[in-house]
Amino acid sequence: MIRLVQRTDIEVMAEVDSTQDEMRRRCIAGHTIPGALLTLHQTDGRGRLQRKWESSRGASLTFSIPLPHLADHPMPWLIGFGFSLAAAKVCGSCLQWPNDLTLHGRKLGGVLVEMINCSGSTFPVVGIGINLKPQTMPSDLDRIVISLEEIKGRKVEPLELADSIMQQSAGMEAPQSWQRLRDEWMEFDETPGKWFVVAGERPGEAVGIGENGELLCKTSLGVEHVLAADALFGDNQVQT
Repeated sequence: MIRLVQRTDIEVMAEVDSTQDEMRRRCIAGHTIPGALLTLHQTDGRGRLQRKWESSRGASLTFSIPLPHLADHPMPWLIGFGFSLAAAKVCGSCLQWPNDLTLHGRKLGGVLVEMINCSGSTFPVVGIGINLKPQTMPSDLDRIVISLEEIKGRKVEPLELADSIMQQSAGMEAPQSWQRLRDEWMEFDETPGKWFVVAGERPGEAVGIGENGELLCKTSLGVEHVLAADALFGDNQVQT
């Protein structure tokens, strides 16, 4: 069985622009890379679709995990699903396609998968961001986010949480198909009924997840099978 992660060591940086970008720079430069890279303050983080990850110092867990052993994976989005599931198990949250950690309809965090071409090999780097404590947010985000401190009723240290997620992931198989992941995912899934924007213009309601992990979304064109869509949160349906 090929595990999601083969190493669980974590390097901690005080500050960096983006753990994803730092990992990419190290890989391309041929430097030794850790099992995971965590920063206590990320100044220019991002989520899916290049959206900015909003976080004040010490308020979030932000770390990246390089996965050279999963080079040339045929369906890399499933790797993101696997890490989302691992994080949901640790945090006690729910899941919404494709990578959102949620509770009570509010966003706790998310997972990003990016591919790096390095030394003739293309492999995924997974970025994980989780809100650790309440923080001042832009007005359009304030009511649609939740923190782990609010869920657990205690302070959670970033390294403690990252280590728990790495250990959980080390015990999980790297998914080769949606069917291998589906039963466990569905125990946490809150995707049906969620609203998305497809192709940047068509609002639609999620009706499920397809056989390859794609979103099944009911829009004005019928039920579409999509691999990328903008999630909407809150009463005002804010894109995240």
